[in-house]
Amino acid sequence: GHGRCAEACPVGAITIGLGDVASRPDIPVLTDELETSVPGLFIAGELGGIALIRNAIDQGARAVEAVARRAAPRRGAGSDILDLLIVGAGPAGIAASLKAVERGLRFLTIDQDEPGGTVRKYPRRKLTMVQPVELPLHGPLDRQEYRKEELVEQWEEIIRRHRIPLREKVRLTGLERLDGSFE
Repeated sequence: GHGRCAEACPVGAITIGLGDVASRPDIPVLTDELETSVPGLFIAGELGGIALIRNAIDQGARAVEAVARRAAPRRGAGSDILDLLIVGAGPAGIAASLKAVERGLRFLTIDQDEPGGTVRKYPRRKLTMVQPVELPLHGPLDRQEYRKEELVEQWEEIIRRHRIPLREKVRLTGLERLDGSFE
């Protein structure tokens, strides 16, 4: 039906907001730390509603900083439990991965495709960035302006240089809460 909600409506497992981004009922309601209505689940970048590379980089780093502040002490060396799973290797996912390396988190980054996110799908030679940007751990990008191909190449180099544990062609199909963690 067409029921109405004053502040936010629950849709599936994540609460979707109808306030801040007025005509966008598909935008999740997030805390200041970018946490969804599902505790421990954070959203950064384009999925949060603003498709700006600089914004995505900032959000990816902020979300992981929040996770790092909460992270329990590491489990035993033989454990396969991660502190964090980063889904997507676009600008937000790359920044999140760099922040996770910087903070010493045990993590994995997965992407259903290849690094670059939506930028990889832009038209050939499209100018993608015209403002300086700073990445966690890495520092500022070399240049202020990048065409699509140059930016994707730069990200691939950063992933290699900082040894980000990235698995390409891996898709997240669902999450379940299990003993205080997600599976």
